[in-house]
Amino acid sequence: MLASLSRLHKASFFRRVVFAQASIPPVLLEELAENVFLQTWETFVRKLADGSLIVGSPEYTGLFFVMFKRGYLRELGKELRRVRVENEYGRSPMGAESPTDEAFSLRTRQALEKIGENCRQLLTWRYIEGLSHDAIAVRKRIDRASSIKMVSRCGRRFAELWRSIVHQF
Repeated sequence: MLASLSRLHKASFFRRVVFAQASIPPVLLEELAENVFLQTWETFVRKLADGSLIVGSPEYTGLFFVMFKRGYLRELGKELRRVRVENEYGRSPMGAESPTDEAFSLRTRQALEKIGENCRQLLTWRYIEGLSHDAIAVRKRIDRASSIKMVSRCGRRFAELWRSIVHQF
């Protein structure tokens, strides 16, 4: 569906959004784009049906494209963060039951053991599961500003511990 729309309408626009990433295989990018496209199409149709989205002319491709672009770039950002964490701190975290499983490098596991349970949980939610600060705030029953501060402090503490482990060897 995404391929046909990108060929028929606004091919140059779609090429600017769905571009090659060195750290993500092209097959995964296509799958990500297809999933976002389907989600966006369902949302677009639902909003048209319930009247929350009003299209003034029969030409809706531009509006749909903007919705797709926002969703795709958001999901691409999440995937790039996941790949960055995987490359920086160890092997793939996918399927890990807890941060101390074999999904991480020895150095990362040691840093996670030294950091508190609360910080370990916050960092897992933010950087492994890719939750937003709003979602973390809901899970912890705190406000968004507190979520941002807590994740930032835990991230700095983890980075300090992680760097200090290198000097021990």
